[in-house]
Amino acid sequence: MLWWKRIWRQPMNLFMFIVFHIAAPAIYWLVSREDATLFDGDWLRFHKIVTNFLLVSVFSNLWKLILSDPTPRKIIFTENDHITKGWDVCNTCEAYRPHRAHHCVTCRVCVLKRDHHCYFAGNCVGYSNARYFYGLLFFTWLALVYTNFITLEFLFKTTLLNPIQVLVSFFAPIPAALVGYLHEDFFVLFVSTISLFALGYTCYLIFLHSESFVSGITLTEMNREKESYKERYRTGVFQNMREIFGLNWPVAWISPFIPSPLLSDGSQFPHPKNNRITHSSRQRK
Repeated sequence: MLWWKRIWRQPMNLFMFIVFHIAAPAIYWLVSREDATLFDGDWLRFHKIVTNFLLVSVFSNLWKLILSDPTPRKIIFTENDHITKGWDVCNTCEAYRPHRAHHCVTCRVCVLKRDHHCYFAGNCVGYSNARYFYGLLFFTWLALVYTNFITLEFLFKTTLLNPIQVLVSFFAPIPAALVGYLHEDFFVLFVSTISLFALGYTCYLIFLHSESFVSGITLTEMNREKESYKERYRTGVFQNMREIFGLNWPVAWISPFIPSPLLSDGSQFPHPKNNRITHSSRQRK
């Protein structure tokens, strides 16, 4: 399905997509405007390089995630793959699916090594595009940390100097503007507050996905699979980074445009049931 149809079809996808594409340029404007910067000379040039790099990194990872296809559509399977490899049937798709593939009710299709559905991108995060999701998450967090470093002191000082006017401007901006009581820096304060709350939300997302990133077990598997099944796919953090970012994983995280072939096509995972006894015996040892 075309990317814009995926986003347009689901109200939550559309809402989060619009919010992100409004908030990110607004925050970029906030941190790059002349009267906001704390630097001059060479540091000012460095500041401009950093802000532009972060903006490009955030949006390039986001759009790579939006345009990617995490489904098995491009993989050619033989007629007996489901028999020899013991694949299960997806009752919704009415087709066999590889191990670790799960159906997404929002995308209405099975996704290889499905982790979760990302509403900001209107797409599922799976084997082929996890790299872009983690890149988006990391660079968004980094950009928000940098933004709040620049603007947090201004936000707190302005609020403390005239808290009543700031509160009235925030909660009743239209009446405040009509009576001439709207704070002169209302838009700056509003975007600064958004960046502060966005940083808190991004920290929560990093915490939420940290275990999956370290262990190699997806969020879907954590929530659905039995414990013995999950442990079949547990890896170390470096092995999981190689699986996510590909062969050039030490540098691939820097930019989504750095070529880095993945280790497989996303369908080559061992059957989880085959290791239940082996894993149990290892635990006893």
